[in-house]
Amino acid sequence: MKKPTDNLQNELSSSEDFDRFLKENREEFSYISISEIFDSLLTKSGLSKSELARTSGMSDVYLYQILSGKRTPSRNRVITLCIGLSQTPEETENILKACGYAGLYVKNRRDAAIFFALSNHWTVFELNEKLFEMGEETLF
Repeated sequence: MKKPTDNLQNELSSSEDFDRFLKENREEFSYISISEIFDSLLTKSGLSKSELARTSGMSDVYLYQILSGKRTPSRNRVITLCIGLSQTPEETENILKACGYAGLYVKNRRDAAIFFALSNHWTVFELNEKLFEMGEETLF
């Protein structure tokens, strides 16, 4: 069973031997690739790859490259995929972290807009329009 992150962090903080810590906790560091994350989410969603490409505002080719592991999406592209897959802000936060990106920080105006868009089921195009109006970087 996986340890809560806080427990693992406390254990790491009190550890005097990093190699031993890694060895004792090797199951906690299971790796899943970005392509595996999104392939699994796509399967659960019931969407076709073409539908996901359309709802995420990306080309079919680019999406296929992400799903095959040939391309690594940027944080912005991970967010657009999450919107296309109708993920909640909390699910998006977990996906961003699993992909190695910073989560959403609502004290940041841009991230607050993204959080709001996810909460209110906006499309990527609606969100991009709002970001543009705010003078913030759009997702694509």
